[in-house]
Amino acid sequence: NYVWLEIQEELIIRITRIERRIQTSRKQIEEIKRSLGDRNIRLPKAKAAKLKVKLKLIKNNINEYYKLLQLFRQVGDAIAFTFIDKYDLKPQGNKESAGFISKKRGNRLERACLRATFKMGEIAILNDLTNVLRHFDLTIVFGTNQWIPFEVKSGKSSASNPRAMRQPKNGEELLKYLFEDGQYLHEYDGYRKFRTPLT
Repeated sequence: NYVWLEIQEELIIRITRIERRIQTSRKQIEEIKRSLGDRNIRLPKAKAAKLKVKLKLIKNNINEYYKLLQLFRQVGDAIAFTFIDKYDLKPQGNKESAGFISKKRGNRLERACLRATFKMGEIAILNDLTNVLRHFDLTIVFGTNQWIPFEVKSGKSSASNPRAMRQPKNGEELLKYLFEDGQYLHEYDGYRKFRTPLT
């Protein structure tokens, strides 16, 4: 089972490294734009042209970095598809990405829970390492298509935080859709999406 943890540990390292490169590149873009837009400093045309070329190059690099993040998370998707039915995974991707894992509060606790699960002999998936698991923080796997989502909280959620208030409601709605026949998930253009048995 530890091979699944080793893969995820490597993904954490690689994704975090790329996120840091994106952050550094964004700072470089801000500095270049500041130099080009500073009216108190008149840059020679040749230098300004070089900065503009550099600016375009950095933006292209950022686009490539995001493609790498997508690629790394596809490896995480492969882990999810190994243990979870594709029809259960599809509705879980209907949510925007949580953003950089390196900036996420509580990520150390999530990783500690990931490792602790493997120590107990079970398999867990860190959802932020995938494109398909957008709800909850961890998915604990007990066998083929036997799994349970897990939300990790490192502190008290403020009632004034709209995102913290939405998370339990959205998660509850998803679970009802997945595990209770006749439940609907979200509304699309005024239509409700239902999950019903074939028989």
